[in-house]
Amino acid sequence: MALAISNILNCPKPQLALRNSNLKRSLSVLPPPFVRFLRTSPENKKLVCAAASAAGSSSPDSDLNPYEVLGVSSIEGFDVVKAKYTKKRKEAEMIGDEATTARLEKAYDKLMMSQLTSRKKGMAYGSFKVSKDIKYADKQPIVPWGPRFAKSSVQDMRINLAISAAFAYTGILNLIEFIGSYIPVFLFNNQELIVTTSSAVILYILGSYYR
Repeated sequence: MALAISNILNCPKPQLALRNSNLKRSLSVLPPPFVRFLRTSPENKKLVCAAASAAGSSSPDSDLNPYEVLGVSSIEGFDVVKAKYTKKRKEAEMIGDEATTARLEKAYDKLMMSQLTSRKKGMAYGSFKVSKDIKYADKQPIVPWGPRFAKSSVQDMRINLAISAAFAYTGILNLIEFIGSYIPVFLFNNQELIVTTSSAVILYILGSYYR
């Protein structure tokens, strides 16, 4: 009886060991293609990453540098930037290069928007001055076709004042006549000559030495 019980308890052990050895053997003889399928080469990883990066870039012109496209520096004035843009666009239109024309327009629009954003934030870079064309672009007139508000610089105001003074001679004569009811004979006889000469001299000085 004791021998039978001992045989029953000892018999499963070899069978379990045999099963374990068979399982290990079956795993070791798996086909090589299955093992190769689980491997991933570094080259494939780089290729997948590059494809994902290219697919995820929704804006190809997001890194567009408007200064390089237009051929100007960041400290150039608006007049220089506009002149460069106009010249390059005409050259591209003459040869029928639509891609270059579109790229110039995008660069110019991007530069104008950056200037407008900087003006709203109160930022300025170098000696660059915001042009009047965009400085008051957000201030629309009451009448759509009417003139827009544009504050003149001190130099422009002085030039306008000098021009107005050159043509104010007739008004001064009228004021003298109204107050004293009398105009000197010299002024009365030579007022056209005096007005023409003084206006020409002042306009020549303003046009030659003021910008």
